[in-house]
Amino acid sequence: MLICRQSRHFCNSKAFFFVKLLELQPWRSDSEILGNTTSYRARLMSLFPALYDSFSTSQRQATNASQLAAEGLYLELVRVVTDSIPRHLQDLVQEQLMQLNAMHISDVGDAASLQLQGDQYRVYTAITASI
Repeated sequence: MLICRQSRHFCNSKAFFFVKLLELQPWRSDSEILGNTTSYRARLMSLFPALYDSFSTSQRQATNASQLAAEGLYLELVRVVTDSIPRHLQDLVQEQLMQLNAMHISDVGDAASLQLQGDQYRVYTAITASI
C-alpha cells in the first residue's frame, strides 16, 4: 500500500491514525481496524497507549521548540527595531514590544488531534478533512 505524505501529519488526523494502525499490524477489513471503537484515534489509543503517549510527548516538545524559536526571532526583531529609532524612544518602544512578547495566544495547531475529545474531535476532523 502506498501512503501519501500528507496522511502522516496530525492535522489530517483521521488519515494519520488510520495510517499508523496500518503500519503497526495487518488487518483484513476496515471494520476489523475500528473494532468496537468509533474512530481510528480511539482504536490506536486502546491498542497502543504507550505509542499514543509518545505522540503527545513529541508534539509538546515540538511545540515548545517552535515557541522558543519564535521568541528568539521576536527578540531579534525587537533589537533591530529599537536600534533603528531615535535613542530617546528606544527604552519606551522596547518595553512596549517586550510586553507584547509576554502575551501568548493559544492555538489549536497539530496537537488538536491528540487533545480534543468527543464532539470537539469529530468537528475538528470534519473541518480538517474538508480543507
